[in-house]
Amino acid sequence: MAGSDQVAKYLSKYGLVVVTNLRQFVIVGRVHGQPTQLEAFTIVPSEKAFWKLIGNPKKLTEAIGDSFNEYLTRVLL
Repeated sequence: MAGSDQVAKYLSKYGLVVVTNLRQFVIVGRVHGQPTQLEAFTIVPSEKAFWKLIGNPKKLTEAIGDSFNEYLTRVLL
């Protein structure tokens, strides 16, 4: 995912890329000219747990709301 041609294309144009599969988020940037995963956030460790958790938005917000908001705010600034 983070090593795809599409990510490389966006990285060369923008310098930083947010890569996600909805359950995991990775910030990819360049360190010494090489694509590098800079910071990651995982909502839950498995796909099965993810789909179960998003079925209850209130529980999802209670589980990750503050930490996910802080992550997104930090990486998007």
